[in-house]
Amino acid sequence: MDIQSMDPIKLKLKRQLDRLLETVDIADREAVKGAIERFRVAVDTFLHNNPQLADDSRGDRVRQAREELITEHRQLLEANPGPPPEPERVVSPSGGFRGGFVTGVLTTLAMVLVVLVAGTFNNVLDISMGASAERKQLFESEYVHSVPHMEAMAEYAARVRDDIERRQAEDPDSLEGVTDSSFVRIGDFDEQLWNQRPESMPRGVGLIIRADRNAYKVVVTGHLCRFAFLTRPKLVDPRRRLGGINCTHFGYWNEAGEGL
Repeated sequence: MDIQSMDPIKLKLKRQLDRLLETVDIADREAVKGAIERFRVAVDTFLHNNPQLADDSRGDRVRQAREELITEHRQLLEANPGPPPEPERVVSPSGGFRGGFVTGVLTTLAMVLVVLVAGTFNNVLDISMGASAERKQLFESEYVHSVPHMEAMAEYAARVRDDIERRQAEDPDSLEGVTDSSFVRIGDFDEQLWNQRPESMPRGVGLIIRADRNAYKVVVTGHLCRFAFLTRPKLVDPRRRLGGINCTHFGYWNEAGEGL
């Protein structure tokens, strides 16, 4: 890729994709593919939350740059039978985030896109964010602090989901009369699962479940949902959306449990 002649939007996206790829084992092709897909979702989330950009030429430029980068990386994967090449390292003039975990990169991506589009297209920042510099800084600080907690709780919920699916397959009777009629707190259902909760679990955040031999829903409750809405919107409970960012439940469910 010719960095010097690259479109500025594509270059900015490339930096974020490269940082995201630095967080996975490049020898694991499935992990690389997963990172690329999370990059796609992060861009979609940004455009979804900024509809004034999504339906005009500015959004088209972001989408085009994203797809070009994804295509280029997939071509590299297909052309190289061995481990994919190390992401090309590009130093951002503004410093930016240092890689280390996926959620930090996704968080930064959303903020970088806001700044990028704002700088390129007539002060869109004030329109898309609708906040003063102080409020924007507060928002970014809250992102940086809370997204890792959200990801940790999402991982915890996934472990509980796996346990429920195992019970449904091996011992469905263990779910009857306990969680089949209403949601229960995870600690009231299984103390061992409760003891596996993240040490960083914030005050005011919980995990509840409802399940029977066919359906299940495992959801995290509390303020972290707003960060799931922004970075992993598919995890937001469709039955408990409050409109926009102010959701309160996110997690996992199967098709039979979606309406619980």
